[in-house]
Amino acid sequence: PQELTHLTPTRVAIIATLLVVTLLAGWFVVFALYLSNLQESHAQDVLYDRIRPTLAQGTTPIGGVIGAATPIALISSPALGLSRTVIVQGTSSKELTGGPGHFPASPLPGQLGVSRLFGRGATFGAPFGKLGDLKPGDPITVTTGQGSFGYTVISVVGPHGELPSAAQLGRSSLWLETAAGGGWRSGWAPTHAIFAFATLTSGKIAGTPAGQPT
Repeated sequence: PQELTHLTPTRVAIIATLLVVTLLAGWFVVFALYLSNLQESHAQDVLYDRIRPTLAQGTTPIGGVIGAATPIALISSPALGLSRTVIVQGTSSKELTGGPGHFPASPLPGQLGVSRLFGRGATFGAPFGKLGDLKPGDPITVTTGQGSFGYTVISVVGPHGELPSAAQLGRSSLWLETAAGGGWRSGWAPTHAIFAFATLTSGKIAGTPAGQPT
C-alpha cells in the first residue's frame, strides 16, 4: 500500500516497540491471572508430599532456624476455601508463589503470641483472596509439628480499621494478611491491606522452643 512507503525507519521502530510492549503486557496479564494458578497448584502438590511424612514422623520444624520455603504447617478454612493448604516459612514474593507464608519474626501457629501469616489475594492461587469475606465466628484450623490448633475469627480489619486488643487476641492467635485493590488492576496494583485476626479456641498452647519469637 502507498501508506507504507511513508514509513520511516524511526516510525517502524516505534511501531515495533509498541507491538512488543503490548504483547508482553498481554502475556503478563494471562500469566498473573491464569497460569500462575497452575504454578501454585503444582507447588502445593510438591509441598504436601514433603510435609505429610514429616507430620506423621513428628519431624516438621517447630523452632530454631527454619529455611525459607520449608513447609511448616497445614491450614484449613471453609470460609477461605482452603483445605490442608501448605504454609511455608517466609513471606517474600518468591515464597508466596507456592502458598501462604509464615512471617519468621513471629511464633509458629499454636505457640504463645501472635503468629502472622501472609498470602496472595489475587494471583498464584489467591489463597487469601476471600480474606475480606471472613466473619467473626468462622473457624480456622492449623496443623503443625506440635499438633492441630483450632482458631475462631474475631475481627476483619480493612483500611483505617481498629486492631483488636491484646485481651481479644488471647495468649495465642493468628494474624492473616493480604493485599487488595479494586477493578481490573487489583491483581497486580493493590491499594490497601486486609487483616483478619483469630484467637485459639481449641487445643492447648504449644511450647515455644528456645530462640523462637513470642
